[in-house]
Amino acid sequence: MAGGRSGYYKHVGLAVVLLLFFHEGVLCQPRLVTFRPTTHFTVASSDGIIAIQGGKSINLTLFGDNITNKTVLHLSPWQNDTACNRSLVAETIIPLTWSPADKYAEFSVSVDGVSSGTTLYFCLDGVHQGNATWKSLRVTYTSASSSLLPLPLQIILLLVLLCFSALFSGLNLGLMSLDPTTLKIIMKSGTRRQKLCARLIYRVRKYGNYLLCTILFGNVAVNSTITILLDDIVTGAVAVAVATLCIVIFGEIMPQAVCSRHGLLIGAATIWITYAFMFITFPVAFPLSLVLNFMLGKEVGAVYKRDQLLELLHVTQEHHDIAKDEVELISGVLGFKKKKAEDVMTKLENAYCLDIDTVLDFNKMREIYNSGYSRIPVYEGTSQNMVGLLYARDLAFIDADEATPLKNVLQFYNHTLHFVYSDAPLDELLHVFSEGTHHLSIVQRVVSPPSQDPYYEILGLVTLEDVLEEILQREIKDETDQFGFGATTAKSHTQKQADMGDFLRSDISILSSQQKLAALQFLSESVEAFSEKRISKNVLKKLLQKDIAREITQRDAESGDLYLYKSGVVANYFVLILEGCVEVTIGREGMSFEGRAFSCYGHQVLVDAYGGTGSQYQPDFTVRPLTSCVVLIVTYNQYVAALKATSFEQERRGSARGGGGGPPPASNGGATPISAPDHFLSEWQKAVSEDHNTERSKLATIIGVLHQKIKAPRRFKHKLKVPDKQKLLAREEGEEEKPVAKHLEPDTTGATPAVPTPFAAETAVVVMSEEEDKDFPVWFKSSGHPSQSEDASLT
Repeated sequence: MAGGRSGYYKHVGLAVVLLLFFHEGVLCQPRLVTFRPTTHFTVASSDGIIAIQGGKSINLTLFGDNITNKTVLHLSPWQNDTACNRSLVAETIIPLTWSPADKYAEFSVSVDGVSSGTTLYFCLDGVHQGNATWKSLRVTYTSASSSLLPLPLQIILLLVLLCFSALFSGLNLGLMSLDPTTLKIIMKSGTRRQKLCARLIYRVRKYGNYLLCTILFGNVAVNSTITILLDDIVTGAVAVAVATLCIVIFGEIMPQAVCSRHGLLIGAATIWITYAFMFITFPVAFPLSLVLNFMLGKEVGAVYKRDQLLELLHVTQEHHDIAKDEVELISGVLGFKKKKAEDVMTKLENAYCLDIDTVLDFNKMREIYNSGYSRIPVYEGTSQNMVGLLYARDLAFIDADEATPLKNVLQFYNHTLHFVYSDAPLDELLHVFSEGTHHLSIVQRVVSPPSQDPYYEILGLVTLEDVLEEILQREIKDETDQFGFGATTAKSHTQKQADMGDFLRSDISILSSQQKLAALQFLSESVEAFSEKRISKNVLKKLLQKDIAREITQRDAESGDLYLYKSGVVANYFVLILEGCVEVTIGREGMSFEGRAFSCYGHQVLVDAYGGTGSQYQPDFTVRPLTSCVVLIVTYNQYVAALKATSFEQERRGSARGGGGGPPPASNGGATPISAPDHFLSEWQKAVSEDHNTERSKLATIIGVLHQKIKAPRRFKHKLKVPDKQKLLAREEGEEEKPVAKHLEPDTTGATPAVPTPFAAETAVVVMSEEEDKDFPVWFKSSGHPSQSEDASLT
């Protein structure tokens, strides 16, 4: 029993020993499952064995059992179990890091002295781990001569290729965006530099598909070369990232952004590079372009329709140098063809028309003048029956006093009317108006009521001005236009100019309305003394209403001894010839010439007036009428009165603009302000009084009275006596003055004498002695005058 128990313990002890031995010697041996190199490796393509580069330090991560920090790694070129006892490639390689829980350890291995292509196997603690593919390594070497180019040259080549990539990418956008139509426009309308660049580019751009293929082939070839060179310098993900960033940023984004704005200049500067690549890629690019031309057809440049072109102008208005007014003008030209006559016409109810039975008297002609229209339709009965057209210029030779019927004027000039339909396009109207035969058309339409005959209905008027306004996209305003605002803006003509009615209706002067207007226009614009800065137009109108006109008959002119000016004789008046012809003699040699209508003399008198030097003007010429004449005579004092009235008017206007800067000039001690016309009348009366008080104007006053009597009923004989010199001198000394002339004596014979003229002695005899004649500056002389003096002048 004891022996049996002793034998049992022996067996148990032997089992424990064997177990410990197995645990330490067999079970505790390291076992490799797989490994992973972390640097400098590739996968062999033939059998899938991982290849490492010899001569370099390699980190290997081993996964398996019983791998500790004391495990020793050896690499053996042998495949059998006893290989670990032979020569090894690497000796005593211990782990860098290890993890018992994760069952891995990292070793750093450097393989030297092994030929390229040698396969190595793992030995851990002297135990061979097998020859499986996933437990094997293959050694490879990369020699210095295996690189394509030296590294500095590779970098330079990469930069050059990157520039070409940028160029091709930019030209693809810059050149292809410049279509042939755009280049033709630039060649004709651009600057000198732009024209040169456009001509260079057009030579290659006209082969659009061939150029496109060349650029794309070049761009792809360059980008592929960049990728290959980068892979030779850096490997793996780094090469992919660098190649992508360089090509996208420097080869695509930046060049396209620049060439989209400066494609013309860049394309012209690099045209020779484009030619070179077109030559290089010709074998491939040109045949492909022929195929594209056959499939897609001929390339057509940018073509815009009317609406698209109009919208293009508005969209790009902020970026081009076309002014807003020019854009509106172009818009009007592009759009007016769509408009019809009824869109721009003046409606018939707003049109100014005349009845054919109208009489052209003063009031009607004034109404036509104030309307501001140059062409006026004429109707008979109703406005739907237009029968003629009156031009405002047709009234130039019409005397308002004759009350000419409008029908006679229409029959004489016979202006035809032009009718257009309401749907007539404006371009057709413009063509008709441009021919010059018509500048106004009557707009009508055909009305077809049910069960009735169709008829024409007049809708309104359309003129050349209406068409031009539609083209200009704005209203053409003149001095007579006025516009109202409402649902539809209507055009109406109202008077804006000064009313000439009162001026033309003056009953004092012998001048006609036309003569007054002509005199006003001539004096205000051609005679500096009557210009706006000297005499205002309002005062000049008032002056022309006064009795300053004189008429010389043909009989008086033929007498030969009637003078307007006498050389060396003091004259205080200015003379304007309105009608007739005078003879002007100047110099000691008596050189003479003829002066006709709107010639003036004695301007120095007016210069002395506004210069304040007094009137002592002695002409060095003689003026004598040759034919019947109508003259205006303004004396020194009358002109001074006009100057004062103008100054008063300007002061009142300045006070009104000043807004309370002081009260306007006043009369009667400043009690009540007087108006400008009243002030002129007051100054005129003073001037007449002063003319009466001077010897040189005495006869002028008498002639003025004579002239007024001509306008009176002509049943009197005019017999006036001039006081002698003693009476005149007595008046100057303060003595009582005798009446200048006796009352007119009625004609007791009962006969009506011929109409007297202002200067005919047969109807107005001035009795004067020879002594009186010597001292007076006689204003006129005729055959019936008793005086023998040769001095004669007129006011």
